Amino acid sequence: MKIHTTLIAQERSNVFDLRFHPCPFEPTQIEMIGFVKVAGGVKYLVGQYKFRSSDDALNEIHRSGIFSARPYQPGQACDGSITVCVLALFYRFCQEQGHLPNALIRAAFPKQDILPDWTDIIASAQWQGVAYPKKWDSEANAGLLKSLHEINYHALATLVSDLMEGGSI
Repeated sequence: MKIHTTLIAQERSNVFDLRFHPCPFEPTQIEMIGFVKVAGGVKYLVGQYKFRSSDDALNEIHRSGIFSARPYQPGQACDGSITVCVLALFYRFCQEQGHLPNALIRAAFPKQDILPDWTDIIASAQWQGVAYPKKWDSEANAGLLKSLHEINYHALATLVSDLMEGGSI
């Protein structure tokens, strides 16, 4: 489970969402995670740079970014851009089904001592667009489980599946 702990800078508007973090592999570079809204979805780009202004980042996303359809649909295939959308879907499931998302995250990833920033995740997912189920029926549950597997949160998907079948953590 990858959670960035240090945010150097973030800029978000109605059209773009940019985040800059220290590069975990090269201390002289920064990692940029950027999204730009386009017709039918977003273009996104993750890259490592020595320096990147916001304008340069936006130009690079328009030029080289990868398209991802939005609003995010439960079960949508992973293309590298869906993690916050899936986590927001998981959070909504927990809220509506009476589960504690942090307890499930801790149970699924016991060696991870940093919990997700749910406020930021929800805001990012809302900015991108997520098609939340109107009710948590078998189709919605299957979509959530597929989504969790798509982002390689297999341990969390297993716990959620157990809860859906009446189990507990």
